[in-house]
Amino acid sequence: MHPAFDAIRPDIARELERLLAARAGELARAGRASAEAVRRLAAFAARGKMVRGGLLVLGWRMHSGEEGPVPQRVVLRAAAALELLHSALLVHDDIMDGDRLRRGEPTVHVRYEEEARRARVADPGRVGMALGVSAGDLAIFTALGEIAALEVDPALGIALARRVGRELALVAAGQLEDVALGSDRRWPSRAEVLAVYTYKTARYSFSLPLACGALLAGARPAQVARLDRLGELLGTVFQVLDDDLGMFASETETGKPVGADIREGKKTLLARELLRRAGAAERRRLAPLFGKRNLTRRDVEVVREAAERLGARQAVLDAAARMAKDAERLVAGLRVDPEHRRVLREICTASLGRRA
Repeated sequence: MHPAFDAIRPDIARELERLLAARAGELARAGRASAEAVRRLAAFAARGKMVRGGLLVLGWRMHSGEEGPVPQRVVLRAAAALELLHSALLVHDDIMDGDRLRRGEPTVHVRYEEEARRARVADPGRVGMALGVSAGDLAIFTALGEIAALEVDPALGIALARRVGRELALVAAGQLEDVALGSDRRWPSRAEVLAVYTYKTARYSFSLPLACGALLAGARPAQVARLDRLGELLGTVFQVLDDDLGMFASETETGKPVGADIREGKKTLLARELLRRAGAAERRRLAPLFGKRNLTRRDVEVVREAAERLGARQAVLDAAARMAKDAERLVAGLRVDPEHRRVLREICTASLGRRA
């Protein structure tokens, strides 16, 4: 995402490892499966980019947090908790989407399924999903417990807990809408798709960490509100580019099978724009490919070619570029150190050029 996060990533990773190690003994009292789940979560989370944790630290530093009453060790604990929440949401998302690869490796529930199959369990698929859901739940509740235990002023602790709880509810609402729209035979409006992007991805990935970091630094409500809006813009750009990667990138770049979003019938802005631009005959040919479970590489190429030829891909990328420009204008108005404004502007630019 940005080189500024590279320096802080090892610190967040160590804090995340410490967090899970501290809980492992307690959770192991429930049995071996719980202890094993903690180990798997630690390995899964460690492979992440730590973008959300990095944004939290950035939000804290932007508002002179290093000069405030909350020390960096507490900020890193909060950053690690958000990373653990992110891991939990990915585990659950992979189950709901039926994804079997994440970051180029089998997803958490698929690993459980494979072990159940080797053990000749009667229904390994169901067991794998059930254990995956449980592991994700364990990560969510552990992360919430860590946030509740942060050594901060009680009023600040309540404000953080409320914000995290509210955003998690909105993530769930966004996921509900995503699944509901995906199962609906009609194609959603642009506003409906953008609402899913905002609440399923953008706010928890960008608004929440920036705002939590600012709160830990003692930022004023108006400052936090501006970061909320900035996070929505950045997160939506991130999701639009993620959709583009899902259709056009290789498996090596994304760590997922080629055409996964097409196979799952994801009603993205890109897919919507493609079908909107297609003529009636071509639309009848393209529409059944979205949600086709036995999608072939040739099918993927047909969709890709049409998206390029009809200008759908470029139109959506142009819309993302306009959102990034809006984000840059918002950054220019922030009353923060020029160096932090530079980092935020570069994040806007990097979001448009991401390849993984």
